[in-house]
Formats: sequence, C-alpha cells, structure tokens
Amino acid sequence: MSKRNKIAFHGVTLDLLGDGTIFMPSEKVLIVSDLHLEKGAALSEGAPLPHFDTIDTLQRLERRIAACAPEQVICLGDSFHTIERAYRMPAEHVAFLSKLAEKTDFQWVTGNHDRDLPTRLPGAIHDELMISGIRLCHEADLTPSLPTISGHFHPKARIKLRARQVSCRCFIAAETDIIMPAFGSYTGGLNIRHEAFEPFLSKKTIIHLLHDGDSFAIPYTRDLFQKYQ
Repeated sequence: MSKRNKIAFHGVTLDLLGDGTIFMPSEKVLIVSDLHLEKGAALSEGAPLPHFDTIDTLQRLERRIAACAPEQVICLGDSFHTIERAYRMPAEHVAFLSKLAEKTDFQWVTGNHDRDLPTRLPGAIHDELMISGIRLCHEADLTPSLPTISGHFHPKARIKLRARQVSCRCFIAAETDIIMPAFGSYTGGLNIRHEAFEPFLSKKTIIHLLHDGDSFAIPYTRDLFQKYQ
C-alpha cells in the first residue's frame, strides 16, 4: 500500500498519500479528486477504446478505503467524465459504489464535468464543503483567507535527476491551497510550469511527487522542475 507525507495545513494534520488521496485523521475523512468515471465509455463513442478505467478506479478506491477505514469519503468533483455517462453508468458499477458506501459515507462535490449528478449515487451531493476550517471544492479561486483543498487541474511534474528525468502526478501544497492530482485511471495531467499554476507557486510551495506508490516532498524551484518539450 502507498506511503505518505504527513503535513500540517492550517492547524489540521493531513496525510498526503502516494496514490494521490488525502486522509484527515482527526476527522477520519478520505479525500479524492477527479475520478473521471466512465471516461473510456465516453471517448469510445468516437474511437474504439476499452472500458476498464471505471472498475480499475473503483477497485483502487476500494483498497484505499480498506487501508484507511474512513468515516467519510469526499470526492472533489469531476467524479464522472460527462453528465450523460453519469446517468448511463452500468448497473454493476453503481452496485460496486453502493457496496463501498456500506463501509463509509460518500459526499460528492460537483465539478465542471458533473454539475448535475444523479441522485441514485450513494451519499449526498454538494457544491462545496467545510471541514475543520478547510474548504473542500473542485477548483481553487485564490481566496487568501480561506484554506482550500481542491482538484480540477490534474497537476503533474517533470523533475530532472542525475541520470534521467521523471514525470509523475503530484500534489501542490501552497500557503493557503492544496491542489490534488487526478485519481482516475484515464486522466492526463497539466505540467506545474503551466501558467495556470503560477498563482500557487512560490518559495514556500512544496511539490509532493507521486512515484512508485510513494510521496516525496520537494520545495518548488523553477530550475528543478522542467517544462514539457
């Protein structure tokens, strides 16, 4: 099972886990973002693609729930790739989710891909949530007085080591914001040197790289983290 970085974020201890999830021990809350369930099915409408991404994503989530035993699982938006596919999700996948919900309470935060989630999903649907003074939402809006955990951008980093370059998903941990990597099996990523991340990057920002099931904390510097060529 993946390892973790334990950090303090505005008075709350968070475990940033090597699979891209966050566990909040004090509240027994597991946070996950950008599942993009049914993406394979959505994309296969234009090109033949396998539909194994949803079950793979759900099985990995099942393993994380088993490891952490959370009282709540909070999904930070874009849990489905499209609204249409959210409503057409196969019955066996809905049953899998319902089985997971027997062990923990699901909370669904809406995202830009899934603003109108079906009510057949187990658990409650929200625009955003507040837990222990931290806002949980899909996309950060740079409110400096409100510590926020969000997703949306699918951050990835490329770092130059002595012998090679490594590209992997990552957390961005800034002063008032943590941006989570995407958890879904078919999700791509946006390099942290992209202009969208500039407001979150400073000398105080820590990048938590996810590699081989582990999480590695590295202070951000422009010289260390590479742009994609």
